Amino acid sequence: MSNRLRPSPVLLVCLFLGLLVVPTRAQEWQQEVQIITTVRPGEPIYVFLDSLSAVLDRTPDARLRRSAERIEGQSYDELRNALLDEGMDLTSASHAFIRYRFALNNQGTRLVESIEDIYFISRFDENYTDLPILYVSTQDPLVSDALMKRGIPNIVNLKSITTFRELLAFPILHKQQETAMVEFGGRPLRDNFLPQRETLLEFLTNHTTLGSGAYDLTTRYEQTMQSALNTTTAASLQ
Repeated sequence: MSNRLRPSPVLLVCLFLGLLVVPTRAQEWQQEVQIITTVRPGEPIYVFLDSLSAVLDRTPDARLRRSAERIEGQSYDELRNALLDEGMDLTSASHAFIRYRFALNNQGTRLVESIEDIYFISRFDENYTDLPILYVSTQDPLVSDALMKRGIPNIVNLKSITTFRELLAFPILHKQQETAMVEFGGRPLRDNFLPQRETLLEFLTNHTTLGSGAYDLTTRYEQTMQSALNTTTAASLQ
């Protein structure tokens, strides 16, 4: 399965040319969305967390945070011990916040979806009491590689995998019954939901199909590396 999704060409043209008033420099346009989704055994997000924990277990130098607000980092062993002291472990995660950033490439011909960060929590009552489990940023190459290079074996061909990056793509997760949006454009969903945002949401959730095309899936680390490569290539051509 490809790491790309393909939007409807007609809707793509409408999106680019009118509905969102894209700036002259296409790379200046971007939008952020955050969702919350369940983390249950057998679900891709649960399998991703388990796979990531295996990677971290072999990387003692990695510094981790329980939440985005915590500045200090800790080793994986320290994180596990802190969770155990509270009667929890990584499997205690019941929900995950996932932040996406959407942008156009420099030519305005491709829509790029980047996962920015994932925040695992334990939400155990109806009062939305959230206990932090693990916060990871995709700027970390370990996290980025786990998303882009690891995954779940393909049912048809067990020698290939469907990457976690594909399985956690916004159009796929947002269609699940127990996934909800919590922020749009950096603002809580309870704020005014402008028509332009409604148009973008409809486009992203209803008009993409798996396959090659103009919808790219990436991470912050991958984008940084690609930007550095583009800069090096441009400099070599001068």
